[in-house]
Amino acid sequence: MPWHDERMLNRNVLHIGMIWRLRRVAAGLRQQDIAGRAGITTTRLSAIERGEQEPSELDRKSIERLLPQLPTENLTEAKEAVAT
Repeated sequence: MPWHDERMLNRNVLHIGMIWRLRRVAAGLRQQDIAGRAGITTTRLSAIERGEQEPSELDRKSIERLLPQLPTENLTEAKEAVAT
């Protein structure tokens, strides 16, 4: 894989992890809550949220199903919570 394709993949993995973390925090859920229901370890979910691991297709389906969508009015609050 050319280096620019790998960097784009890394950005996409980081992006999905950040969005999932925002959605999880906005919903008041812990990593343990989502990881347990998705059938993955908390360590794996944490690594996905940090962009260090790419979620499998099964991970994506499970986590997307478990996380509520971000309400736009809570977006700023969720971003601030993640930043701290």
